[in-house]
Amino acid sequence: MTLRIKKIHLQNWKCYQNQVIEFDLDTDKNIWVIWGLNGYGKTSILEAVLWCLYGNEIVSLKKLIKAEVDSDLQEEKQGYFHYPSVKVNPELELSVSLTLQNKNKSYIISRTAKRVKRGKTFYAEVSEASFNLNGKVKTDSRERIDLLLPRSCKELFFLMVKKSRNILMLLRLKKHEKQ
Repeated sequence: MTLRIKKIHLQNWKCYQNQVIEFDLDTDKNIWVIWGLNGYGKTSILEAVLWCLYGNEIVSLKKLIKAEVDSDLQEEKQGYFHYPSVKVNPELELSVSLTLQNKNKSYIISRTAKRVKRGKTFYAEVSEASFNLNGKVKTDSRERIDLLLPRSCKELFFLMVKKSRNILMLLRLKKHEKQ
């Protein structure tokens, strides 16, 4: 079974206010590379895909909503909701939607979260993922996602990011040695 990502839609997810990333499936290429400078959202895309599939196993409710301090940079990092939009609308909703293709089957998996204020504190309310097969909404989305992309696959996504970071560091070292 060859499952390919056709489209990723990010709404109010980290640095992406409303971003659609489409992949050309009319090609014989089997690998897609997302390239960009540090801090420009590559890891955010990966986290969005994994959160859409596996929910709070990837990003906890606390991390979704709360800002944290990056001790290396000595600056506050925002939660996962698009920060400029949160300033305008504190009870913002974020969503991630994946469109996957396998021969004649089309899957759309979506997950949303909303910032909700209780008293003086904001919380994240996260919906269960929705699962759509060939235009029809299906129940038991968690089981269907696990059949399509088992939870054990999520480790491979993070492994690839870590390896790519190591490769980039090695390339920078070699470049520096040549100078």
